[in-house]
Amino acid sequence: NIQNDPALRVYVKGVQIVAPDYLPDVAVSLLPFIAIAPIGSVEGWHSTGFKEVVHTVRLYVVHKLQIQETSLLGSATDRGLLDTMADVDVVVRSKFFPRGSESPGYLSKPSEIVGTDYSLAGYGDQIFAIVGAITLQCVKLFSQSV
Repeated sequence: NIQNDPALRVYVKGVQIVAPDYLPDVAVSLLPFIAIAPIGSVEGWHSTGFKEVVHTVRLYVVHKLQIQETSLLGSATDRGLLDTMADVDVVVRSKFFPRGSESPGYLSKPSEIVGTDYSLAGYGDQIFAIVGAITLQCVKLFSQSV
């Protein structure tokens, strides 16, 4: 879980669930920030009698853009956007996302990262943020009730 991951908890200052393609106003002092947006769910039946639901979620990783190289690559004292993206990748890639003591987890297949994008956003007077977006697909199979 992103909020409880020990590596991210050290320097990520906020995690919030948001609407798709929407980043809330966040004070610059609260960056880096991660926003989680549900994008959609597609359902389909398999010939084996299972219904497959594919959930798509986008994770926005927001960093303040100061000096471009430092914002992207980090420095000796600060994590950069690429460092944070790598940390998030470790937390969400190939996971089943257990709920409580549920085993093996909520998902029927491990989660899969299907895309990564980067953009620049204006964030007020002469303040810019660089945003990494990770698109994650999660699959759940349901058996047909008789």
